[in-house]
Amino acid sequence: MTEPPSQKAPSAPPEAIDVFCSPGSADWRIYVRPTRLPRALRRCLDEHWEAVVEALDFDDLERQMANHRLEYQKRPSTAGGVQLVGHGRAAAVIAAWLSTALASGVRQVSS
Repeated sequence: MTEPPSQKAPSAPPEAIDVFCSPGSADWRIYVRPTRLPRALRRCLDEHWEAVVEALDFDDLERQMANHRLEYQKRPSTAGGVQLVGHGRAAAVIAAWLSTALASGVRQVSS
């Protein structure tokens, strides 16, 4: 399994993050747009920049963003999914929130 070139770069705070969270019957499938990501988040993703997690607490993310006084975009889809987009410090907070969620309940995505 070959890592994407950007995964070989040193870990650094993301400049931007774009994540789509798609609900399943008992879990969430996470799709991350390939960009520079913190190591803690990268290692939770497979070679396709995807992961599966049992639960996501979007209210917790909302509280964290409010506590840091940061803005981000949360775009619900008609199928129940949610796209999260953040830039600068907002991207770092989203990445940290997501890596915590994934580390606590990550499962490999089957190819």
